[in-house]
Amino acid sequence: MFEFLTPDCRKEAGVVRRWWLGFSGGLDSHVLLHLAVAAKLNQTHNLTAIHVDHNLQPEAGVWVEHCSAVCENLGVPLQVLKVAVDEGASLEAQARQARYQAFEHLMSDGDGLLLAHHADDQAETILLRLMRGSGVRGLSSIPEQRPLGKGRLFRPLLSLPRWELEQYAEQNQLNWIEDPSNSSLDFDRNYVRHQVLPELLQRWPHAVQALGRSVRFCAEAQSLNQQLAAEDLQRCSAVKSNTDHAGRGLDYNGMLSLSRDRQCNLLRFWISDQAESLPEEPQLLRILDEVITAREDAQPMVCWGHYQIRRYQGQLYLTDNRWQLPKGKVDWDLTGFRIGKGDQNNALNSGLDFEFPFGTLSAQRDDGRGIPLKMLGSVEIGFRQGGERLVIAGRQGSRSLKKLLQEAGVPPWQRSFIPLIFVDGVLAAVAGFWIVEGFQADQNQEALGFSWKPEL
Repeated sequence: MFEFLTPDCRKEAGVVRRWWLGFSGGLDSHVLLHLAVAAKLNQTHNLTAIHVDHNLQPEAGVWVEHCSAVCENLGVPLQVLKVAVDEGASLEAQARQARYQAFEHLMSDGDGLLLAHHADDQAETILLRLMRGSGVRGLSSIPEQRPLGKGRLFRPLLSLPRWELEQYAEQNQLNWIEDPSNSSLDFDRNYVRHQVLPELLQRWPHAVQALGRSVRFCAEAQSLNQQLAAEDLQRCSAVKSNTDHAGRGLDYNGMLSLSRDRQCNLLRFWISDQAESLPEEPQLLRILDEVITAREDAQPMVCWGHYQIRRYQGQLYLTDNRWQLPKGKVDWDLTGFRIGKGDQNNALNSGLDFEFPFGTLSAQRDDGRGIPLKMLGSVEIGFRQGGERLVIAGRQGSRSLKKLLQEAGVPPWQRSFIPLIFVDGVLAAVAGFWIVEGFQADQNQEALGFSWKPEL
């Protein structure tokens, strides 16, 4: 079946060690499964069919039985994945998201997933996205291959129109099921499939192929946009302040030398590397017109979903407001470090991470500078409550933690999320910044340091 793949896809597919194949039981996926067996993937690779049960139709159980019978006849193991879908707004999108999340969780290194999207699906997608006002990124539509989790997704039928799949199914006497929801015009895709695309094909018989070419041209344009944005990002990458704790900022002064189109292109590129969704055009323009041009003492912010664009000390930052701080302190078992570096079997000598949704706290050996191993009693992780003061090791005078973080160039929205290390109930360190007086190690003394990598 690899004759349907482009040379680039064929090269990527050549290194796959195990194949998964999305099998709904419908025409398209049945053709793909039959082709995979004809290509002997079930003999040369570990091929497993996956049926995702969304539990949205009364016939769901019958579909599972049908898929099981087909797979048994073809000698292919079947795995059924049950997913939960909220039957609220945008049922199509939620079902798709649940399905792809299930696929992603299955994928391991060296895995490939085969899906049966074809040229008509591609045409429907580009028409839908045109109605939503998508740019070249959205109009690049369905890619022939892309990373998925730890593996890679392939769509080997993407260049073939549906009528060719129907012809193949009839010639090979395949038996498939029809999802009754596919005929409902309440769903946008079905409306395009049954109402819009047939009208276009009557007037322009080669509409599907023409739309496919447009998709490829848009993909080429998007690739060029990405390359240009990567070059602009290098020029506009923010110079780090006193520390590396501020995150990946964007130097907006560097953006001022770019044309407005390149500014928008750069923002989309920079945001897409960190966020699951992009701002709509009005929000994007507000970033250019309100955030970048605001007076120096202002704190402008543009929001969409759970994301915000903020400005601080000449840099733009993307932040996420989903995360909440833990209530109270959190215990952290660091007893393994107390064994000392002489024990070669102690894996903790290389470090230990404590994962939060908003960042990673790491403990690692820092002899002569961190907290002495022998002082590590009951270790807890806490966060600012307000009013904290400390004396930094090696300095004189008590200082406000709030003031210290301001001087260190930490953006205001990150200050409450920086972990504080408590030993036997006493503040001993501010992760990634300072050891408190009385807790510092002597020269060459076995000690532990703490670093902090924010994901805000």
